[in-house]
Amino acid sequence: MGWYGSDLLDEAMSAHPCGCDLADRAEQQADPRAAAVMRSDAEVFRRLWSCPYAGHRGAPASETARTIAAVERLVGALPGEIVGCPGACVRREDAHEALSALRWWRNGQLHLRVPHPSAALAEAIDLIDTSVSAREGAEIRRARERASHGRKD
Repeated sequence: MGWYGSDLLDEAMSAHPCGCDLADRAEQQADPRAAAVMRSDAEVFRRLWSCPYAGHRGAPASETARTIAAVERLVGALPGEIVGCPGACVRREDAHEALSALRWWRNGQLHLRVPHPSAALAEAIDLIDTSVSAREGAEIRRARERASHGRKD
């Protein structure tokens, strides 16, 4: 979850982006023709990912295997740990609850929101916090590499 929205994750998913993300971007698109193309692409990728948020069921298409493997390597997941679209994971209600709890925890006030957090919530907070730290570290390394190579990407 901590990697979501990063350039590194976008690159890892470039061949098979999240259809829901494309649909969200289509809604923000000012050009109606561009929005229509993005909505069409969104449905293609929702089908490939077998997105439950678009009413699809089952395993993602085999074409997504390389994308899943690239995302697993990026985020430090074990092979086979990610079984569908990484974008679907962050759209789950429990993911939003864990992210909210992380914010309260970072402010030292989790006890005000969740007086007795479950073990699952505590683990989710730790996982998101670790993920955010890993993303920040990777972004810093990438910026240093660019600077050492004189690139300004």
